[in-house]
Amino acid sequence: MEKPSFPRRFFSKGSEPASEKSIGYYSNNTKLFESLVALFTDDEWAELEGSPLGVFFRFARRTFNWASMIVKCILTCQIACKKPFEIWSVVGHNPVRFSLNEFAHITGLNCEYTENLQTPSCADVDEDEFSEFWHKLGVPLTSGPSIDNLIRACGWAQDWSAEDKKRLAYLAVYAGFIIAARESTATPLGMAKLVMDLEEFEAYPWGRVAFLNLIQSVKSANLSKHYVLCGFVEVLQLWTTTLCPPSAKNTVIPMPLRNLRL
Repeated sequence: MEKPSFPRRFFSKGSEPASEKSIGYYSNNTKLFESLVALFTDDEWAELEGSPLGVFFRFARRTFNWASMIVKCILTCQIACKKPFEIWSVVGHNPVRFSLNEFAHITGLNCEYTENLQTPSCADVDEDEFSEFWHKLGVPLTSGPSIDNLIRACGWAQDWSAEDKKRLAYLAVYAGFIIAARESTATPLGMAKLVMDLEEFEAYPWGRVAFLNLIQSVKSANLSKHYVLCGFVEVLQLWTTTLCPPSAKNTVIPMPLRNLRL
């Protein structure tokens, strides 16, 4: 039986990047989420975990060991793919895909299509309320909060209203998981302003936003060097559980795939 043929690999056998070239990431910043958890009672945190964004809050409190070499192995086994929003790798003789479909299946997040996804209209936002809340955060009105901004805000938010504390929590998820860039990097303002309407923020297709940030970071990475990925990169590792033999899964991933959706 002939072996199946595939598009060219990124790296031919024997030319893969050196093993010391690892992958870093910004997602789930420890200082941010430890500071955030301290602001809420157990009941309040349970309410956040039960929200449409609950997958992030549940994930923030779970033990997760980043297996850089496993993810790197899958990414260096990539084959050429012209589609901008998916990657293909070859595991053994089998092609495997990571796309919006796989991301949605793993996370259970809202990944529905919406126009102007990354530049939503904020025409209904009360600008006075927005200015007041951004002043509380200590963030310039021209940008969304960075992870560093939100860590500092957690230090003085103890007496905020329940609504404003929830806004802070949602922005922590936005900056710390969905965008998940360098700690000092400001997040896009347009999407951050949606937090002024909590129901609208909860209903937004954040899964689609998170996937786009992640796949763009993966696509632009220089796999031959040490690199740091933006976005919800842990999903890549969870995806690898579907590619590993059953005997290896418990050693690779310390959390069952479906636990993200509990």
